Amino acid sequence: MNLGDRAARCSSEASPEPLAGTAPLAAGWLLIRSDGAWGSHAVSQVVSAELEQWAAQLSYKVILVRQHTSRKFSSGIHYWISRGTDQLLSGQMASLAEIPDVDQAIPARPMLVICTNGARDQCCALHGLNLRKSLDLELSETERESVWESTHIGGHRFAPTCLYLPGNLVLGRLTVAAAVDLVRHGEIPLDNIRGRSHLTQCHQVMERQVAEYWSIAWDEQSTTCPETTHTHRGHLNGQPQIFQIEPYSGVQRPESCGGESSIPRSLLLSQLL
Repeated sequence: MNLGDRAARCSSEASPEPLAGTAPLAAGWLLIRSDGAWGSHAVSQVVSAELEQWAAQLSYKVILVRQHTSRKFSSGIHYWISRGTDQLLSGQMASLAEIPDVDQAIPARPMLVICTNGARDQCCALHGLNLRKSLDLELSETERESVWESTHIGGHRFAPTCLYLPGNLVLGRLTVAAAVDLVRHGEIPLDNIRGRSHLTQCHQVMERQVAEYWSIAWDEQSTTCPETTHTHRGHLNGQPQIFQIEPYSGVQRPESCGGESSIPRSLLLSQLL
């Protein structure tokens, strides 16, 4: 497939599809350092079935990561775990058949993870690699140690699609300027938020709308998209609030490059009552 063929690509900055509420659902993320080429289903080709099963039982999403810096790593297989808390943990395994000993893991610096899995989707190769290469020029060598390439995160059509850890924050259409501010100052780019993966789709949408507060205590849970407009009750900044949610149906588009077209089904926060 030709990377220059716009008609064959799934991502489009002109697409009206909202970003909020599109983060893949995962209670946590297991990142495993794996240098070299990646196939279209790289994780299952590299990671043992036992390790994948362990992650699935915890509702963790597994991705492979690699880095283009002069940073030196000790022997062993390095991994990182994000569980949606304020702390990212790092450790080592002797083999990819081993289960991570999280009790022995230590705190790690924040990570900006950019999907560049071109064997999976050409938009990730095009936009993801361009973002990573641009950051190589904009950031210092020390700052670049926080930037990683990864296998499939989810949401090719929002490329460059990224993951910021800790916090399980999934981002889409991330610009170079926003990425630099994120790595350098920890500034979350509100316009690029897809959601935190450990939240339901409804809660991702609501949290994005009130992201400047970044902490919401919910009185009720929702795990499915509503078929009709409905409300959620919760507390925002210590005060009772009612959030009105309605379904969103956009124009037909492919979810991945060369894939079949479908109509996006998402959610919008129509009012804050």
